[in-house]
Amino acid sequence: MKKIAWMGLLFVMTIGLIFTLMGQSGSYSDFKDVEKSQGNVFQAGTWEDPKVIAFSFQGLTPAVIGVVNEGAHTVALTVPFGTNVTDLVPTIVITGASVNPLSGVANNFTTPQTYTVTSVIATTQDYIVTVTIAAPSTVATVTSGTYTVSAGGTATETITDVPFETAKATFLAALTKGETHQTWVDTGIADTVVTDNTLVVTAQDGTTVVTYTVTVNAAPVVLNSIAITTPATKLIYTVGDSLDLTGLVVTGTYSDSSTKVETITGANVTGFDSSAPVVDQVLTITVDGKTTTYTVDVVAVPVTLQSIAITTPATKLVYTVGDSLDLTGLVVTGTYSDSSTKVETITGANVTGFDSSAPVVDQVLTITVDGKTTTYTVDVVN
Repeated sequence: MKKIAWMGLLFVMTIGLIFTLMGQSGSYSDFKDVEKSQGNVFQAGTWEDPKVIAFSFQGLTPAVIGVVNEGAHTVALTVPFGTNVTDLVPTIVITGASVNPLSGVANNFTTPQTYTVTSVIATTQDYIVTVTIAAPSTVATVTSGTYTVSAGGTATETITDVPFETAKATFLAALTKGETHQTWVDTGIADTVVTDNTLVVTAQDGTTVVTYTVTVNAAPVVLNSIAITTPATKLIYTVGDSLDLTGLVVTGTYSDSSTKVETITGANVTGFDSSAPVVDQVLTITVDGKTTTYTVDVVAVPVTLQSIAITTPATKLVYTVGDSLDLTGLVVTGTYSDSSTKVETITGANVTGFDSSAPVVDQVLTITVDGKTTTYTVDVVN
């Protein structure tokens, strides 16, 4: 009788302890905190229902998330080819009190492993965790945002639109692996890259191989030289003149042996200076870095006659009918563009309007020197 009483007391104390741990709400929160220190990860659920909610390998890149089949109580995970499954560390989320083996503890998954979840009332549920290693990748393709890469699905593909004189490092940097574990053999790529270079790509499986043949764009057509094929019409300038390229023809010769008449403006010419007289001034014509030259002369501005004036009148201003023109005493002075003056030589050839055949008053005689004129009058009497 005493034995039965003691057993009843022990049962009551045990139930009391459980409810104390669970708290007034009937949850397992306090118990859960104790178990967290043992490496388990919990998710809210009924306290008497032991389950695996999630099972993953967070240490792999990318993380591998397991598929939990609650009906079959299994977990299936597929890890990348080459993963060492003898030392994988799982992260486990459960509802219950604990899981064994613990979350965060490495395990050997060469064969299926049993994980046991225990509830707070000591009920258990086993889960069989199976890890499968994925088959090796057969992807042996590359892509590029810079070049044109064929995708015919054959063992021989092409990479085209590669700029002329592309460095090997630049070329390879512009290609992207179709799968990170593939290997490249780039010994067939020259530095700099040329047409018919080859890049051999081997997939992770070691047997799928694609050979890419490279086509480099043709060398750009560039200007090799320029030459004056027709000289400028104006080669002698006067001080103060502007550059005149009328008649000038400059022909460019290109890297493909073609020629073209270049457009030449004042912006292409250097060395012109008409501020002072000079002989053989060199003018340089530049087109796309190529040059040719020609020479010009700059001469002083010519001094030209601006006007003439009678500074001393002729002695004879009254003529008799039949007399000849008499310029004795006449002084005509010319004024020039440089403000200088000079007494001009005047002959009968410079004078028009004289007629002594009949009497006349104020007959106008015009004196002309280099297109400039002045006048004076004479009388003719009987």
